[in-house]
Amino acid sequence: QAIDFYKIVNPVLLTSSPLVSDIVGEIGESSSHYFCLDDYSKLEGTFKELVDFEHELLQKVNTSFSVSDLLVNTRKPSNGKSYFLPQGVDCEHFQKRIDQIPDEIKKIPKPVAGFFGLISEWINLDVIEKCLNTYPNYSFIFIGKSLRNLNPLKQFKNFFYLGEIQYSMLPNYASLFDLGLIPFEVNELTIAANPLKLLEYISMGIPVLSSDLPEVRKFKDLVFIAKNDNEFVGLIKRSIEDNLPERNRKRIEKAQEYSWKSIAERISDIIQKTELEKKNISR
Repeated sequence: QAIDFYKIVNPVLLTSSPLVSDIVGEIGESSSHYFCLDDYSKLEGTFKELVDFEHELLQKVNTSFSVSDLLVNTRKPSNGKSYFLPQGVDCEHFQKRIDQIPDEIKKIPKPVAGFFGLISEWINLDVIEKCLNTYPNYSFIFIGKSLRNLNPLKQFKNFFYLGEIQYSMLPNYASLFDLGLIPFEVNELTIAANPLKLLEYISMGIPVLSSDLPEVRKFKDLVFIAKNDNEFVGLIKRSIEDNLPERNRKRIEKAQEYSWKSIAERISDIIQKTELEKKNISR
């Protein structure tokens, strides 16, 4: 209806949802493109039909863009045109705002290791408990909606759970961080993930300590990567000590390579190339 109302001719169809598989090829689009952001087959509670829809979608689209190398290799359209789609970051938004740190957290003792994001089944809370035990003089701040029982962590005086914070205010709170944490469980779901928070942390110019994920390894010169829980705990102090002006400047510069403007230009170039190829074939 919207296509008819606005008199749209030869639209380009972009989707990140497998649920639209039955629409592809039915709206007169000149080309269609799938953005694969997760391995839906590994997400808890996913309906089997979603995987079937994704398979059907890949038989129809002209290209797929995936956020990890694993997904690039496993989510290929029937024509084989599968591309890496890096996560994009709003560098203007994720900047340190030292002068805007909320009063409610200013008194939290430094140094601070922090996390923001959904606290779901893929977050390794066991390793955080070990960190709390090992570093009683360090503060650990968690921000975000929690689907987990955090009571075991709340027993520690150096653990601070702030709950959900508005996106617009998130950098204000994260500006207190001396270190950004990515304590993911390493499993079939997370090895296909490309954690956006890595880019958001380095955009703010802070060190990052992460579990050993394939997409994180691409940033190994600027990010500390732990192969197991003991290594994660052991790297906390070293990571915080890397909170140095020159290193943080390099982190910010790296984040700028992944700005949304840069990502959009890459995607646009590939889509334009696809459109040109289709026109040449049809002649």
